[in-house]
Amino acid sequence: MNKWISISIICVLVAGLAASLFLYFQESSNLKAAESEIVSLEGTVSTLEGTVSTLETELAAEEAEVTRLEGELSAAEAEVTRLEGELAAAQAEISALEADLAAAEAEVTRLEGELADAEAEVTTLETELAAEEAEVLRLEGELSAAQTEVTRLEGELSTAQAEVNLLTDQLAAAEDTLDRIWQEVKEGGEISYSEAIDLLNWIQDVLAEYYGY
Repeated sequence: MNKWISISIICVLVAGLAASLFLYFQESSNLKAAESEIVSLEGTVSTLEGTVSTLETELAAEEAEVTRLEGELSAAEAEVTRLEGELAAAQAEISALEADLAAAEAEVTRLEGELADAEAEVTTLETELAAEEAEVLRLEGELSAAQTEVTRLEGELSTAQAEVNLLTDQLAAAEDTLDRIWQEVKEGGEISYSEAIDLLNWIQDVLAEYYGY
């Protein structure tokens, strides 16, 4: 029984040793592969470290660019805010101008209506003026004719007045002569028949001229 126990222990030990050897050789193979992998990874790490350094430099440059762009963005946002304010003011001004334009257009429409009425009135007045001018020309013609007639009549009146003055003087002379003869007759004077006839004829002529007999 101790024999079998010993055999069993030996078998277990041999199996354990075999397993250990197997594991050793396997681990040794794995170790070599790991070492190769480590060497490869070390190269990769070195390459990655260079890449990281380059990326860090680029990152720093990009961060500086981002900072610059953020500053420009802030300035642009401020400019946008200012322009939005100006745009709002311009839109308000446009609204006011549109209202003024609408009022002006309404005023233009009203004035155009008044202008049309005024033009119609002007046309009527021009027609009336043309008629009045024709009437004025006619009246001026008549006035010219009347003035010519007045001038003629004034000439005739002047001539008639001269004749009247002459006849008045002759009548006054005749009256003086009659008074003188009458006084002579009253005082007993005598006058010949022929003188009396001549005197009567002369007086008759004067009276005829004076009164138009």
